[in-house]
Amino acid sequence: MTIGLVVVPGRGGHPILNRENWFCIAMSHLKDRFDPATIEIVSIAIEDAWREIQNAGGPLARPFYARITRAVIAKRITEMAKRGERDRRKLSEHGIRSVIANQKGSLR
Repeated sequence: MTIGLVVVPGRGGHPILNRENWFCIAMSHLKDRFDPATIEIVSIAIEDAWREIQNAGGPLARPFYARITRAVIAKRITEMAKRGERDRRKLSEHGIRSVIANQKGSLR
């Protein structure tokens, strides 16, 4: 299986790839599986979840963990969207819960 890198567009169709916040989803079939509207929903859900993590100010938002935290958020939200969820808030909450559960599990 070949893994491609797809830059997820942000609000207004502009890619959200910059120093402050980048979200890439590494998948071979993202465009095949999701229509543009769904990609937009997933993108915004990822942004929202990451913003919540940053606002919480815990260790997950620290530079050392930021990249992996964003990757886990993107992966979990994308997985849920593959199962048919299209509610941006539910997707975002799922991404947040996933990284928090990951963090708690690693502390055991």
